[in-house]
Amino acid sequence: MAVDLHTHSTMSDGSFTPSELVVEAADIGLSAMALTDHDTLDGVAEAAKAAATVELRLIPGV
Repeated sequence: MAVDLHTHSTMSDGSFTPSELVVEAADIGLSAMALTDHDTLDGVAEAAKAAATVELRLIPGV
């Protein structure tokens, strides 16, 4: 099981939208990831919706 517990989307200082980040995580073989944007949970709903379509476990964080 491969996981990444520290990722940032465009909701803070990342390069991918929350959905793009989830798809990329699934594409590289991760089974779970945490979305840990700085000071916001604004991307969690979008990421959760995307994660449900690619069988990736999403862990919300800040």
